[in-house]
This record gives sequence, structure tokens and C-alpha cells, in this order.
Amino acid sequence: MVKVSVIVPTYNREKYLPAAIDNLKNQTLQDIEFIVVDDGSEDNTASVLKTLVGKDKRFQIIHYKDNQGPSYARNRGLDIAKGDYIGFFDIDDSIPNDYYEVLYDIAVKTKSDIAFAAVGQNPNNLKEKLDLLRKGCIWDKLYKKERIDAFNIRFEEGLYTADTLFTLQAVYYSKKMTLTDQTQYNYALKKDSIGYRKETSAKRKDDIFIVIGKIKDFAQKKSFDKAEEESLCAFLNRCYAAYPNDKNFQKKLSYVLGVKEKTSPQKDLFWLKINKTLHLINTPTYKERRAIIFFKNSSLFDKEWYLIQYPEARTSTLEPEQHYYRKGWKLGFNPSAAFDGNAYLAEHGDVKASGINPLEHYILSGQFEG
Repeated sequence: MVKVSVIVPTYNREKYLPAAIDNLKNQTLQDIEFIVVDDGSEDNTASVLKTLVGKDKRFQIIHYKDNQGPSYARNRGLDIAKGDYIGFFDIDDSIPNDYYEVLYDIAVKTKSDIAFAAVGQNPNNLKEKLDLLRKGCIWDKLYKKERIDAFNIRFEEGLYTADTLFTLQAVYYSKKMTLTDQTQYNYALKKDSIGYRKETSAKRKDDIFIVIGKIKDFAQKKSFDKAEEESLCAFLNRCYAAYPNDKNFQKKLSYVLGVKEKTSPQKDLFWLKINKTLHLINTPTYKERRAIIFFKNSSLFDKEWYLIQYPEARTSTLEPEQHYYRKGWKLGFNPSAAFDGNAYLAEHGDVKASGINPLEHYILSGQFEG
């Protein structure tokens, strides 16, 4: 009996394959299968996979001649998966060796349709489920295959941003979703990933609005109540507000979602400056509050990732942004998988000598100085 099927799409990622396949081979869960879908790679992915996998019967390699995109690859994996639960893994990323064992044990023990590697209280209704979803990620969850198949939940092929719709549908149809902070998925966006490619930038933006349209249609058909619609809107805003960093895109996003900003970083900084000018706060307090505003509005600070990664931050009375500003960076903590503060300080000795928080320095000046 296969307990978990892990679907792994790949396209021209041969340099990341050794670490990724080794990571999967070291998974402690017994009765697991890995379905690796080579989606028309033009590099040496096919031969490298053959060498790395060898005779390991847990791996099933599928090759397609033409590149159809990750949604197509994942759907083909779903079609042949034999596991009781489904997991997704991307070649760029990494997971603890017991990742799937922890999630599977939690799912079976609690009889859950979804086991979610996240911090928080287990949800009791749809609104609470939506409030827990920081982004539309598929990798940090295990999904009961029987439930996925029963409602024919699949990825919209041809779209770059189909994960959000899949996540929403899986969560909506789940009878029970259980959270665990005993493990975490380490997401890494490489500079040659789809998310960074300039040639696909315009399509990614267009796809986001196509997905949002489909999600709104889904919510309407399922008769979401007002509270659920508000949570859904907030969820979508979390997914896309900082991606891509484009003012016109974000204006359109706000319009589509019906979001009317009550405040903005500029307004917050303006009033903060007024308070300092009027001597209502001292300079250290001003600098801390300014940094926290920067962090909260930066895609380089991932609150959920930070809390999952660092147990000390979870038990602290400080909010995550404040914890990182005061303590985290000094302990070598990073604000997200996308920003390595330790490497930043190591590369820029003057910044390290100044004693300034690395992400704060990058936002204030580093990004403009290259």
C-alpha cells in the first residue's frame, strides 16, 4: 500500500536535481512513491534523473517531449498517483527527512483531509481555514487523494498561477484540516525560476487575474457568506499584493478585489515622521517603528515562514517583525527564504560593522546601490 504519492514536476533544472533527489531518497516514511515529471526539458534532465534514481523503485520517471507547464505535469501525476495522500515538491526546494512521515502521521491520527505544516489553531469552518492561508502554496500540505478525486480537483492547465485555485478548492472541500508545527517546507525562489523570468512576466500578471476570476466564480457558485468573502479577499490580497512589484498591477488588483486601503506605508511613515518631529517619540523608537513598517510591506519578510522556522519567535510576546528587528537577525535568523541576512552581512562588511539590521539596510539603501 502506498501511503503518500509525491508529485515532482521539473523543467530544465538539472543542476538542482542531485540535491533534490537525495532529499527525497532520505525521506523516512515507508511506502512512499515519487512521481517525477520531466516536462519537456531541453537540458540533461532525463539522463541526470536516470543516473540519480538508479534502481530505486520508489521513483517513477515520466518524460514528455514538449513543455506543457507545471499544471499539466502535476495533473498527469495526479492521474497515476496511488497514494492515500498527495504531496507536491519542487526541485528548487528542500524538506526535513521526516517531512512526509510527520504530515502523514498527523493526517491519519486526526482523520484529516489536509495536513498543513503551519503555525496556528486548527480551523473549525471555512472562514477560519481561509484566515490561516497566508498564500496559495500547495507544497506545505498533504491532501487526501480520495477527496481530491471525488471533486475532480485539478490544476488549470496553461496558467502559471493555478496553485491558488487548487488550494482554495482543496480547502473548501476538506471536511477537516489539521495544522502542525512539527515540520516545515523550505521554499526557495531561484533567480532562474519561473517566478523571476522576464519573458513570462506579462503572462504571469494576466494569469493572476484569470485565476482570481475563476476563484470569484467558484465562491459565488458555492454561496460564500459575507464573512467568508472578506476572508477570501484578504487571502487573495496576501497571495498577490506584493507580486509582482508593479504599481499598475497592484491598483488593478485592489480594484478587482474591491479593496480600499485605509492606510499605506507612505501614510504610516508620514505620521511616524510627524511624531518624531514633535518629539512625541525618541529616535530609537522611530527607527524601530519605521523598520517594522518596511518589513510588513516587503515581500522579503514572510511572517508565517519566520514563525515556522524559528520556535523562539513563536513563543515570544513580540510580533514577528519586531522580534526580527530586535533579536532575530542578531541570532542569525532570516526574514524569509528569499533573503539571507547572514550572507548579506558577510558580503558587506561595512553594514555588519554599523550594527544595522540587514533587511532594513537593504530596503533603505542596499537595493538602490545594487
